[in-house]
Amino acid sequence: MPHKISLLLACLVFLSFQLHLFNIGLELRDEGFLTYNAIRINNGDVPYRDFFLTTTPGTFYLQALFTRLFGNYLLIGRLFYIIVVLGILTLTH
Repeated sequence: MPHKISLLLACLVFLSFQLHLFNIGLELRDEGFLTYNAIRINNGDVPYRDFFLTTTPGTFYLQALFTRLFGNYLLIGRLFYIIVVLGILTLTH
C-alpha cells in the first residue's frame, strides 16, 4: 500500500509540473528537433542516410508513428512524452 501511495504522489507531482508548462512555446532544442525529425521520417527520409543523428532513432520512429496516427501537432508529442514518463514511473516503482 505505501508503494501505491508514493507512486500516485510521484505521478501527481509530475503531472502538476507538466500541466504548468504544457502551453509554453516550442522548445527548439529538444521538442522541435524530435518533431522535425519525426516529420522527416513520415515524409520518407531515413535517419543516418538523409539526416544526421547522434542518438539511436527509436524515439524518432515512435514520434513519427504517433504523428502519423493522430496528426502532426505539437500536442501529440507532448502527450506522448507524458504517457512515456508515467509508464516509466509505474514500471520502476
